[in-house]
Amino acid sequence: MITSNLNYNVGEIYGEVLFVLACERGEVETVKADFDGIEKFIVFEGDFIAVLSSPYLSINQKSKLVENIFTGRVCELTLNFLLTAGSHNRLSALPNIIKKYNRLYRQSKGHKDIWMTVSHALDSEEKETVRASLAAALKTENITLEFNVEPEILGGTIIRYAGKMIDNSVRTRLLRAVDTIIAQGRNSAGKSL
Repeated sequence: MITSNLNYNVGEIYGEVLFVLACERGEVETVKADFDGIEKFIVFEGDFIAVLSSPYLSINQKSKLVENIFTGRVCELTLNFLLTAGSHNRLSALPNIIKKYNRLYRQSKGHKDIWMTVSHALDSEEKETVRASLAAALKTENITLEFNVEPEILGGTIIRYAGKMIDNSVRTRLLRAVDTIIAQGRNSAGKSL
């Protein structure tokens, strides 16, 4: 869990830094194309991230591997970024870095990213209904909707959008009800004294 949180945080920071650099240099589209290719490579070579995360390889070995694979295949900015990330032993966060960069890229194109947590998996028809409802509410068709299934919420939904969270899960409603009952019990006990 600690490693995944670290990789998430590294991805958020490094992805944003690269996006800002790409904007300053006018290379947003080029880096996006590079990352699309790297994502395909990661999927095709399933063990690539495991190799980059391996404690058995030195930082220099990992950086050399990245340099050998990507030199001549990605732009100078992307390669230098990968080598810098490698020199700081952050290559294991590459999938999260790519996700953050892609999220910023979509936002720059007017897309809205929404994350929805549900208690059970939705079929494609249900997902499309939710997507259409959210698109209508936000008055745009440019939304990217990601679903996360967490049975612990019992029912309802948790929606995250634009740095805000709307928690309408059954779990949260039950916890609020219990807190209310306890508070009312304390208040009524205090009055009888």
